[in-house]
Amino acid sequence: MPPWAIPDYDAELALGVVPGYQAEQFPDEELEKLFSSGYEVTQNIDRMGYRLSGEAIDSGLDGIISEGICYGAIQIPGDGQPIVLMKDRQTIGGYPKIGSLTALGAAQLSQRGPGALVTFYPLSIYEARIQRILFGA
Repeated sequence: MPPWAIPDYDAELALGVVPGYQAEQFPDEELEKLFSSGYEVTQNIDRMGYRLSGEAIDSGLDGIISEGICYGAIQIPGDGQPIVLMKDRQTIGGYPKIGSLTALGAAQLSQRGPGALVTFYPLSIYEARIQRILFGA
C-alpha cells in the first residue's frame, strides 16, 4: 500500500459537513462555533452514535417534530454537545440537525476512539460528490 493511503489515526480529523435544511434555524454564531471549534470523541460511542464534547452549540429551537435521520447526521441535543449518528442509529429523532457528514466522513469518524480530536468544515453537496468520485466509492 502506498504511504499516502495509510491513515494516521492519531492525527486530528477534519470532517466536511453538508448543512441540512435545519441549519438555517441555528444562529450564525452557533454555526461558526461548529466550524471553528475542536471536538473530542467521548467514551459514549457505539454503532448508534458518536457523542462529542466541546464548545456547546445552541440550536435556538425548543425541539422539532420527529423525522427520518440519515447516516452521518449531526444532532444537537439540549446540552449542545453534537451527536453524529452512525450505522445502527434510530430511524427517527427529534433533536435539531445542523447537517450531515458524508458516508466517507462518518466511516473515518468510526475509526477513531475516545480522546480523538475532530474539527468540522462546511462542505457543499458538489464538493461531497467530488470527494466520493475521487475516493472511488
